[in-house]
Amino acid sequence: MATRKTTTKKTTTKASAKAKSFNSQFEDFAVNPTAAVQENMEKMTESLAKVGEFSKANLEASVEAAQLAAEGVEKISSEAADFNKKLFEDSVEAAKKLSTARDPQAFIEGQTEFVRTAMEAQFAQFAKMSELMVDATRQSAEPMAKRYTAMVDMMQTFRG
Repeated sequence: MATRKTTTKKTTTKASAKAKSFNSQFEDFAVNPTAAVQENMEKMTESLAKVGEFSKANLEASVEAAQLAAEGVEKISSEAADFNKKLFEDSVEAAKKLSTARDPQAFIEGQTEFVRTAMEAQFAQFAKMSELMVDATRQSAEPMAKRYTAMVDMMQTFRG
C-alpha cells in the first residue's frame, strides 16, 4: 500500500507542477499580453520568412532541373540525328557497292556484311543512348534531391 500512495503522490506532484507552469504562463500572458503577442508575431514573421526562402530555393531548383533536362534531351536528340545521318550515309554507300556486284554470291556477301555492321552499330547506339538517358535523368533529378534533403533537415528542426 505504501508504494501505491507514493506513486499517487508523485503523479499528483507532477500534475501540480504542470498546472503551476501553465498558470504561470497564463499569468504572464494576462499581465503583459502585448509582449506575448509581439513575441508570437516575431516568431511567425521569422517562420514565414524561412518558408519564403525555402519556396524560392525550391523554385530555383525546379528551374535548374528543367534546364538540365532540356540539355539532356538536346544531347540525346543531337546524338540520334548524328547516328541516323551516319546510318543513312552507310546505307547509300552499301547500296552503291551492292549495285556493282558481279554475281549473286558477291551481292549476298556484301548485303550480309552491311546488315552485320548495321546491327552492331544499332546495338552500340542503343547502349550509348541508354547511357545518355540515364545520365540526363540523374543530372536533372539532382537539384530536386537536394531540395528534398533540405526539406527533411528543416522538418527535423521542427521536431526537436
